[in-house]
Amino acid sequence: PFLVLADRLARRGVATLRYDDRGVASSGGDFATATTSDFADDAAAALAFLKTQAGVDPSRCGVAGHSEGGIVAAMVGAGMAPGYPGASPAFVISIAGTGVDGGDLLKEQMKRIMLAAGIGEAEMVAVLERQARLIESVRSAPIDEAQVMSRIRALQEAQFELNGISLDDQTIRQLEQQSFEQLTSPWMLEFIRFDPSRAFERIKVPILAINGTLDVQVWHEQNLPAIEAAVKAGGGRVEIARFEGLNHLLQPAKTGSIDEYAIIEITMDEAPMARIAKFIQRIPSGGAPQDP
Repeated sequence: PFLVLADRLARRGVATLRYDDRGVASSGGDFATATTSDFADDAAAALAFLKTQAGVDPSRCGVAGHSEGGIVAAMVGAGMAPGYPGASPAFVISIAGTGVDGGDLLKEQMKRIMLAAGIGEAEMVAVLERQARLIESVRSAPIDEAQVMSRIRALQEAQFELNGISLDDQTIRQLEQQSFEQLTSPWMLEFIRFDPSRAFERIKVPILAINGTLDVQVWHEQNLPAIEAAVKAGGGRVEIARFEGLNHLLQPAKTGSIDEYAIIEITMDEAPMARIAKFIQRIPSGGAPQDP
């Protein structure tokens, strides 16, 4: 999708720099042990590099991120990239990005994914309640391993019952251990505990935040208002855009279900790409953008 977006921007005279995740291809580092803060450092380093390139106006270089990348972009815009506190983008774009902490996001995400799969709200009550208790136990520091494992077991039991799944004890124990390792990884702990509003309220450059109304992974009604409120609380400026019927990848969708992503012919809808391009084009050299 980002190749398609980069092409659309290039056709409007906007250069883009896309880079492989750390540990992929020629990029150094280890993706498996990285956190969102590490990714913010990577983005800030890319921004610093981009500003040195011929044919690029360094005063108009900004950061755009999708999903978790929206948090990354916000952290860079707020000067919260740990290794690059002086990074200064001219704008920030959050594409299907989050405005609430990862714990709250995951709770809403699970609900929306089950609704898209046709599961009724009454049927999912036990799963959502047990997921919420598990997330709260992971928010706590230090981690109580026995409590987390107990709540993982309770959530899995509810999920198995809801979906009519029956597994042998060995497989169940393996799944529990995998879940514990995932939930207590450095990346997940930071994701669950970090509130992106802390970054958005510190950004002083123009911000564009967009979401599709069928995005089940980052629900627009939960996240766009949170971003808007945080930016306004900090005295910043933000444009909010909702695109009807688009999913997490900004594709036209029927339910927004993750299963649809690979079977939708359109990689990214033209409307959000045009909005992103228009926003960037309004950033003048060394100044504030014109009114939309």
